[in-house]
Amino acid sequence: MADVFTPEQRRKNMQAIRSISHLERRIAQELWNRGIRFRRNVKNMFGKPDIAIKKYKVVIFIDSCFWHACPKHCVIPKTNTDFWLQKFKRNQDRDAKVNEFYRSKDWNLLRIWEHEAKADLSGTVDRIAEWIGYIRNFRIKDEATRDDARYESAASMEEWENSVSIPLGQTLKIIDSLTTPISNETVAK
Repeated sequence: MADVFTPEQRRKNMQAIRSISHLERRIAQELWNRGIRFRRNVKNMFGKPDIAIKKYKVVIFIDSCFWHACPKHCVIPKTNTDFWLQKFKRNQDRDAKVNEFYRSKDWNLLRIWEHEAKADLSGTVDRIAEWIGYIRNFRIKDEATRDDARYESAASMEEWENSVSIPLGQTLKIIDSLTTPISNETVAK
């Protein structure tokens, strides 16, 4: 099906899309107000993370429900469906590559769905701040003791995740959900 907009209208619509969303700006402002210092949309880092703290090897991505094909909220446009299915699949594949890159480099990666942050912004920011604080404290302890970081990190992180009042999987995006394939059944919804 042909595009319903003229090329000039389509160009104007696409130009209106900003790389830094209003939600990203609000989360970043809240974290900054809490004294957490970071860089935003770091162009020289793989995947251009929304928030990065190189000192603690932390990257945070705030994923839009539309562009990253959230299983709960993504609505595939009814026009040009094949294009959108391919586009969402490429985005998910790129997310998976970015995740694998940072995992292989022993970075701490966090992905947040847009709808989770919109539902409870302060709660999401609290959990992000707590997560960053844990990583910061662990790295300081690790630098002081020079223990085997990988072994301690796995044991301590699991212990920490169990102590968080709301399980991370309910609030923060579970990375494995990126592998959920998009099908024509998603289009029917």
